Parts: sequence; C-alpha cells; structure tokens
Amino acid sequence: MAAISDYLESQLLNFIFRGSTSFLGHTSIPNNPTFGDQNIPYGKPSNISIALLTEVPKDNDTGATMTEVATSNTNDAGVSISTLYDRVSLGSPSAVGNSKWSDVGVDSSSAYYVLSTDVVDSGYWYPLYLNEGSVTGTAEGPLTFTTDFPGVNFYAPANDVKKRQAANPDAEEIIYKNYDGNGFIQNQTTISFPQAGQGGWGSIKSVAIMDSATVGQGNILFYSALDTAKTVGRGDIVQFIPSSLEISVK
Repeated sequence: MAAISDYLESQLLNFIFRGSTSFLGHTSIPNNPTFGDQNIPYGKPSNISIALLTEVPKDNDTGATMTEVATSNTNDAGVSISTLYDRVSLGSPSAVGNSKWSDVGVDSSSAYYVLSTDVVDSGYWYPLYLNEGSVTGTAEGPLTFTTDFPGVNFYAPANDVKKRQAANPDAEEIIYKNYDGNGFIQNQTTISFPQAGQGGWGSIKSVAIMDSATVGQGNILFYSALDTAKTVGRGDIVQFIPSSLEISVK
C-alpha cells in the first residue's frame, strides 16, 4: 500500500506542527517529563526549525551529518569569520504551532490548476481556488472532482475559467500551483533568516524542517530540494513569505 488517507494526513500534520495533543484517537497522551511543564506529549517535537542546506540530504541524514550552511568561514589569514547563519526557530508546536502553520488543506490565496481524470470532465481546469473569497468577480462553484479529490470544493472566476484543456497551463508552476491533494500545511507568517555575513552562504540547494534550533543537531523531519539553487551573498536575506513554504504528506 502507498496512499495515505486524508484522516492520517491530518493527524500527522496537526500533531507534528500544530497544537494538537491527540493522535489517532488517543486524547490522553502523557506529557514528556523531559520538557518540564511545557505540556508537550510524548512523540511531539518540542521545537520546529527551518534549516538551509548546500546539498540535498539523504533520507538517513541527521542535523549532524547533513551539509548545512556553515556558521563560519576561514579567511586567507586563517582567521575564522562568522557567516551569521542560524536556523530559524518556530518555537514549540504545542505552544505556538497554530499561529505558525495553516489548518491542514487550507490555502486562502493560491490559484491552482487541476488535472481531472473524470471521464466527462477530463483535462486541465484553471484557475481554481480553495476559498470562494479569493475569486475576483463572480465565482463559479463549488466545482468538484470526485474521482481525483473527493470532498474538496474548488471555486473559479465565472467568466475566466478554463475547463477540460488538453495542455498543462503552467508546468513550472509560476502562476498556477498544481493541486495534488489536501494533505498539506503552509506557513502563516514570514520566515526570515539573518542577513548573510562575510563570505555569504554559498549555493542553497535544499530546505529542511528540523526538530532542533541548534545548527549541527537534531533530526530531519522533512526536506525538499529547491527547483533552482539560490546563491546567497553577503548582505542577502532569505525569506519565505506566507504560504510559500508548504509541507505535504500524500
């Protein structure tokens, strides 16, 4: 078996990243005494942090073995110079997770395209929105694709929706995002890294979600390669605006 149900997707994301203290019907999970009086149940991370990597990690990498941006460089004189790099801590999911991450499957702004395999409605549909209020002008909907995305309602601009199209409208996902399921959460606030120091941070190739705020420590929970590596020079600031960092389980 490979597919994960909507129920399990929601349970995993809410327990790991948001404020949920129950999991798979267990509502009385004891608190982990390691974290004192923080009310963090066993199995739930005490911290979620974002890390930048100069290589794509392997599945068995950890915070100690992955190639994270260096915190210092050595200059030609042999002197160690700080790069000012650090992970961005989003705090304890139990305490602040609901303010950092959206509800599961909720996106109030993005325009999507859907590839429908329904016999009578096969093809690409776009632009589609998950929130009726995101549609400019008169909205058509709810539109449903029961074969591919049961239980999900979409809305479209009534006078500007394309239906049953043969060609992918945006394979690079520059304007429209490919909708591939509701097992996702997105950042609700801007995530800003420190301004890069002397020597810059090199070429960033991937992003990792960690369970520790300390560089070189912790476990990788999720990771993703960037579509295009980004060179970060001295003075640059790496940011993820709201809804731009998406974590999904499918």
